[in-house]
Amino acid sequence: MGKIYTKEQQINSYDCTCDYHLSPVALLNYFQQTSQEQSNALGVGPEVLDQKGLAWFLVKYHIDFMTYPSFCDTVLLETEAVSVRGFLSHRRFTMKSLEGKKLAEGKTHWMMLDREQNNKILRVENVPENAVYEAFDSQETYKMPHLCRVKKWEGEKQFQVRYLDIDFNGHVNHVKYLAWAIETLPLKRIRDSELASADLVYKQQAFYGDVIQANYKEMKDDCYRIDIINQDTTLLCQVQIILRRKANK
Repeated sequence: MGKIYTKEQQINSYDCTCDYHLSPVALLNYFQQTSQEQSNALGVGPEVLDQKGLAWFLVKYHIDFMTYPSFCDTVLLETEAVSVRGFLSHRRFTMKSLEGKKLAEGKTHWMMLDREQNNKILRVENVPENAVYEAFDSQETYKMPHLCRVKKWEGEKQFQVRYLDIDFNGHVNHVKYLAWAIETLPLKRIRDSELASADLVYKQQAFYGDVIQANYKEMKDDCYRIDIINQDTTLLCQVQIILRRKANK
């Protein structure tokens, strides 16, 4: 078990969908901000790592959405590097009500890159800076679902990477892939439903000016698979989304 970081967060209007509930994409932004705040407070924030030629790369993300808070609600965000083993760091994210009810949870795998050695993947436990998370002795790990291959897609949608899609590391921020995946699905399904869970497997990076194509297929009722590729047909991200019908529909 590593150090736990907690903060309060009010749900902003610009982070909500048209039904006044928190957007799943905004939740991932909240989670990212929380982990970066923890790293910053421990003296190993993104600017410090950048100066050392180091960078975190998100590999896999599993998110369960239990209940979506509404505009002006205040929630508790919590994150923890639960373990550091070999080439992977396992990090947990949780959103709770002020009364302690779990509203959403994310489980992630991260790798660390040495940008000065052509993005060489490092053993996370061998990087001294990571000792601040106090997660070296933990045996807890997250096993992520395997996403099946799709041979024939039902539809597709294209996007172009804009300047504001780029993050600290010079490539598309990982949250953007979930936004693209949701945007690809049929509008009526998105209007009448909400995300129950999502799995993302990050393969390669996208950069400014890339033309992105998101292919989708409904695998079974309420389950969609999306593959996101670039103009060279390089697979960037695999996504699986489980939907559930909104309570008022």
